[in-house]
This record gives sequence, C-alpha cells and structure tokens, in this order.
Amino acid sequence: VMLNLTPHAITLQVREGTEVIFSTSGKVARLTTEERVVGHYETQAGVGSVPIVETRVVGKDNIPDPMSNIQFIVSSMVLDSLDSEYHGLAFAPDTGSTAIRDSQGRIVAVTQFRTVPKEYSVADL
Repeated sequence: VMLNLTPHAITLQVREGTEVIFSTSGKVARLTTEERVVGHYETQAGVGSVPIVETRVVGKDNIPDPMSNIQFIVSSMVLDSLDSEYHGLAFAPDTGSTAIRDSQGRIVAVTQFRTVPKEYSVADL
C-alpha cells in the first residue's frame, strides 16, 4: 500500500484498460519556503521591472521518516527536495511525455512514477 500525500487522487495506468487509483490520505506533504530578492528584470519598452527571487526550502511537513519504510506519493516539488535516503520510498507521478492526457491537455493518468536518485560515487560514472 502506497500512501498518497497529495491533495488529489492519482490514477496509474498499468496497461491499457487497467488502472490503479491512489486515493488521498487526508494528509498533504508540503514545503515551507522563503524567498529572497536577488535582482530585477527590466521589461522591454520601459514598462517597469519585476523582481527575480531565489527560493529556499526551510521546512517540510507530513513527510514520513525514511526509517519507517513507508512508501508514499508526493508532488514533484516535494520529491525534488528529498535526499537519497528516500530512494524507493518517495515517489511523484511522472507527468512528462508518458502521461495520459485528455483532449484539452489535462492529465488523466500517469504510466510511471519518479523517485529520488540513489546515492552514487564517482566510480559509478
């Protein structure tokens, strides 16, 4: 059983006509971030500028401890913030070219999950 820590159900199409639906668990994995202005972008035609910010993760909520060996689904943003100790435990729906979309481009199912990279050494390259 995989725990769905996103705010919506995830549909996984295993093969055509066969789907597995991961219902929401009632808990949502979230990141707390802080932003810092590092510059400004001057728009063309002199209509003004917009800030350029860098964002840094300062907290994580509802992420199971990796020692618990609980497998769970999170958003891609949350997955990308996790360390290699979550390899094979934390997953995000792969919404790239393999995702199944409706006629308006909305994702209706995914066909694979992503996980965090496993730690590797220079010798593995």
